[in-house]
This record gives sequence, structure tokens and C-alpha cells, in this order.
Amino acid sequence: MNKISQAFVLSAGLGTRLQPLTDDLPKPLIPIFQKPLVTFALDHLLGVGVDKFVINTHRLPELFQSFFNRSDYGGHPVTLVHEPELLETGGGIKNAERCLGSDPFITYSGDILTDVNLPP
Repeated sequence: MNKISQAFVLSAGLGTRLQPLTDDLPKPLIPIFQKPLVTFALDHLLGVGVDKFVINTHRLPELFQSFFNRSDYGGHPVTLVHEPELLETGGGIKNAERCLGSDPFITYSGDILTDVNLPP
């Protein structure tokens, strides 16, 4: 089986359940222990061999662009794919297809904090 080395990180949601925290920040950029929530997802994925990230955005995309200003995270490429209209999970994947290509990828929520075991 081929190693999965890329991830589609879902980050386009509205974060309405965390209002007012999400009034000025997308949920994946809310700081937890002084670092954005999405970085916990990226670190978890790096730990299992993922080394390329495609992240969808919707609300306040400029904040994602500012955070990922060098288009990388820890030296690993990050591609931001904006959704002017929310496309939900399947639509978001379809919208990012050109960035993901035909190689296998894992889809991961950018607004969760977990240490679930991700087997190869």
C-alpha cells in the first residue's frame, strides 16, 4: 500500500458554535495554548508522514494567508484553496482536486484537537 503523504484539511466552516470567539477568527485559527488550533492537526499529520497540505478556506481567508505567509508549515508545502461559497466536505474536496492530483490523501478536520491513532 502506498504511503499517504498529503492531506486535505477542512477549515472552511463558519464556527458558529464557538461564537463570539469566531467573530474575528476562523475556528481553526483560534489559539489553544498560544498556537492556532489548525497547527495541532498539521503536527498530528506530520507525525504520521504527511508532508503536503491543502487547506480550504471560506470566511476571513486573508487570516489564513497571513498565518501561512510563506505557503508552508514547518518547511512543508501548504496550498490554500478558497471557497467563496461554502461547498461542504465533498464539494470542498472536488474544489481542491487540482491541488490534490491523483495521489491518495487523508481528509482531516482543521478544527479538532485529537491524538487518535492514524495507522499507515
